[in-house]
Amino acid sequence: MSLQLLANSRWLRLALGSLLVAALVAACAPAPVFELNNTNWTLVAINSQPIPAETQATLEFKDGSIGGNAGCNSYGGKYRLEGNKLMLPDPIMSTLMACLEDRMNVEQTLLAALQSNPSAAMQNGQLVLTGDDGTTLTFVPQP
Repeated sequence: MSLQLLANSRWLRLALGSLLVAALVAACAPAPVFELNNTNWTLVAINSQPIPAETQATLEFKDGSIGGNAGCNSYGGKYRLEGNKLMLPDPIMSTLMACLEDRMNVEQTLLAALQSNPSAAMQNGQLVLTGDDGTTLTFVPQP
């Protein structure tokens, strides 16, 4: 085997190996399963139980920001969708009003689930978030 052919063979193996590594790295990076940007949702159930009728909790996704009303207080923060995980890199900010116990319970559950970087799924047109403790939040699209 000539020296030139040997050098080309090594270069070819190196190039193919680099391409393989790049492809594996790209395959490992989770891609969003669905798009949430520019969508608005209303919470209708926690763990399959309807939330109290007098409580309205909302969720809005816009340009990397998440926000809404948690049942009592307004909240907001940054998010990114990695595969089916809703990642919030920083603590959620919220106003600090006190409300009736039912509303505060919904708010605490909603904010804790969001902060846990929940998994997200679309089921029959509804957004279902599942927190790391198994809490499920079911949202319907706002008209």
